Amino acid sequence: MRGSTARSSSKASSVPRKCPTPGRPSRSTSSASQAVAVDLERKQIREGFAELPDAQRRTLELAYFGGYTHVEIASRMQVPLGTVKGRMRIGLEKMRSFLVARGVVG
Repeated sequence: MRGSTARSSSKASSVPRKCPTPGRPSRSTSSASQAVAVDLERKQIREGFAELPDAQRRTLELAYFGGYTHVEIASRMQVPLGTVKGRMRIGLEKMRSFLVARGVVG
């Protein structure tokens, strides 16, 4: 048993290690840049939400972060279902325009 362990450890040390390709970021660099990009996107989304009228912002928050259905939102906000759907549509259009203008989405 002891001899087989020695052989496998000597094989492991003789295997050449991969060097990063020049000009190509390593995985850790890539992960770090991805984390920064995601953080910037989140910041832009928060800024976009802050720009929305209160009723549209609250409607989108209840739907996407609260997990409520359109009917549940209408009941909670005491407005007609059509109003909720309209606020959702207009709020999403405004968010898309905001994010496109800042290059977050294409």
